[in-house]
Amino acid sequence: MRLEANVSVRPVGQKELPNYRVELKNINSFRFMTAAIEYEIKRQIEALEKGEKLTQETRGWNEDKRETYLQRSKEEAHDYRYFPEPDLPELKMKSEEERVKEEMVELPQAKMQRFVSEYGISKQNAQVLVELKEVGYYFEKAVKLGEAQQIKPQELANYIVNQKITLASQDQVLRAVEFIAAKRVGIIEDEAVIKKIVLEVIKKNPKSVEDYKRGKLNALQALIGGVMRKTQGKVNVEKVMVVLEKKLKSGDTP
Repeated sequence: MRLEANVSVRPVGQKELPNYRVELKNINSFRFMTAAIEYEIKRQIEALEKGEKLTQETRGWNEDKRETYLQRSKEEAHDYRYFPEPDLPELKMKSEEERVKEEMVELPQAKMQRFVSEYGISKQNAQVLVELKEVGYYFEKAVKLGEAQQIKPQELANYIVNQKITLASQDQVLRAVEFIAAKRVGIIEDEAVIKKIVLEVIKKNPKSVEDYKRGKLNALQALIGGVMRKTQGKVNVEKVMVVLEKKLKSGDTP
């Protein structure tokens, strides 16, 4: 058994580490190592108090004299006789934190927050989508497929959650996207047409209009429902809400 220790001292209160290190090497017992460290600390303190400059070196332990002795001095890396190994490629080590992050799966809470911020879906829908790992995975597949047909993530999330569809395969993803795409055929997007329909619904539902003005927000849903019935659901709901709220707040009603 051979023991080694590195010893250096610094004044009390000094934060910077000393610019030298003394290596105690090839000491063959814990008792001798303890004695060598105690001696070396005392030797270095006395040298520094005398104004001497300590350098990096290797020292051994003489048990008979109860003192350390110089074996060799080392000031630079070449003093250790380091040399590159020509047959070994450069090895870049990742930090432990990076390695752990790469190996960790995304946790449900983190995925839920990402779905809300990245896809703009509601927190309630996001909670349902991350309950099962497979559903969250295939939901993102559906989002990518839906991009080509301009299907928004919110539409997919609403459809999956409201219809209680469990996405568990690529086929189910395709069916969900195709269903929404087919449903959107003939959807009314023209704002002028939507305004005309909204005005007709407002005219036929004066009570809902008055309820809305009194602060009953549910009245807005009743009016939206009227527009949806009139168009058989083939209208852009987001545009309907914008037009309705604008008309009701401005007082521009029949």
